[in-house]
Amino acid sequence: MNHSLPRRCARLLVGTGLVLTANCALPAGPEVLEPAAERVPLETHGNHPVPRVYPREKPRPCDQVYVPNHDDMLDLTRDQIEEIICRAALWLDGFGGEANVLAARRSHGRLETSYYWSEFTGSETRVRFKVRVELPALKERLSAFVGLDNDDDFVRGRSEGFALRSEFPTLDDDDDWLAGLGYGFPSSSRVFKSDLRVGAKRLTDTEVFVQNRFRYLAYSDDVNVVSLREVLFWTNKDGFGSTSGLDWMHVITPQLLARWDTVGTVTQESEGLDWRSAAWLYYSLGGEKGLALEVFSRGETRHPVPVREYGLRMLYRHPLFKRRLYLEFITGYTWPRIDPLVERDGSYGVGVGLQLPFGPKDA
Repeated sequence: MNHSLPRRCARLLVGTGLVLTANCALPAGPEVLEPAAERVPLETHGNHPVPRVYPREKPRPCDQVYVPNHDDMLDLTRDQIEEIICRAALWLDGFGGEANVLAARRSHGRLETSYYWSEFTGSETRVRFKVRVELPALKERLSAFVGLDNDDDFVRGRSEGFALRSEFPTLDDDDDWLAGLGYGFPSSSRVFKSDLRVGAKRLTDTEVFVQNRFRYLAYSDDVNVVSLREVLFWTNKDGFGSTSGLDWMHVITPQLLARWDTVGTVTQESEGLDWRSAAWLYYSLGGEKGLALEVFSRGETRHPVPVREYGLRMLYRHPLFKRRLYLEFITGYTWPRIDPLVERDGSYGVGVGLQLPFGPKDA
């Protein structure tokens, strides 16, 4: 079995920047700590005020890189986020022993905001925030996560199947806060991975969840990759459930990639299968610029409206400010339907989004 293609596909997908991943953050720069500012209060010497100069404070482990004459708002915002998350990671990791500073500084994630308008739903604004930190002091494979996201999709393991960026709203979106711990099970095989997550979602009416994810690389050659995924989950609200997915990728040219993905979820509380199927074409324009075209359909079996929506969308992604910020435009035409008594009608949509990644790029 040839394992070179997954890396080749990963390079192409990262080149387009159109796959949902938290690994597209920016490098944190050289390991140079910014010295703390000197405090210069005034004391009186005779009738003349004389500045009293205190010695410099010892730099703290999470202090950000000092770059002279480089204090624009974008960098300041990213540095503030990275410093807060680094300190939180050190505090949490310290419960298991001596905190690991290097691991804390590798904490990464992204902040997203978007505006989307469609004829069917009107105007919607979304803000999303995702963070992942490693906790080596609490075992080598343990990590923590926190975010503002579609909590149902996260718990059910469905967000991985959406290739177009997730910050744009859909019919079923219900964003809320979630947090928890994850553990990656050791594996000697490169074709099988498994991890366990335990956490809670929503600040009010809190719901606890447990999630076990499995991913299997079923086939790969020079131009094809076929992978299977299974997510078993439990919540104190919906009980047990499972999500199954199939993903196929085909490299057409070094710049063009085709992908097809289908996913379905069943729970103890659901009457049918909640499904989604989509096909994409990705085209890399170089320099992390890219285009994506998606054709999709989704629905639920045993529902009065078994097909909730189908249509097509196109997305363009462009890096800004030396790839420290990413701008995305999306447009599409879909045929949604929720009420079985209302005829299905077409709906045009357009949106714009911004993504601010933070943390080291290779985390």
